[in-house]
Amino acid sequence: APDGGRLAYVSFEDRNSAIYVQDIRTGGRQKLVSGPGINSAPSFSPDGARLVVIFTHAATPEIYTYSFASRQLTRLTY
Repeated sequence: APDGGRLAYVSFEDRNSAIYVQDIRTGGRQKLVSGPGINSAPSFSPDGARLVVIFTHAATPEIYTYSFASRQLTRLTY
């Protein structure tokens, strides 16, 4: 994250790609996006309020934003 307090990464722990955000200070982590297909490329917005990700929801990888405030994914591409 821009403030250096969080790290976003992809893990294959459950045999599917999942995007996690880990708090550097506490070590706590949260799974944000997971499922079959390509789930990758997490990148924080400049203010750290959102994360841009590639997420495969309906068989085709698309670009989404994840809002930390609302915990909602918003699809950007079709």
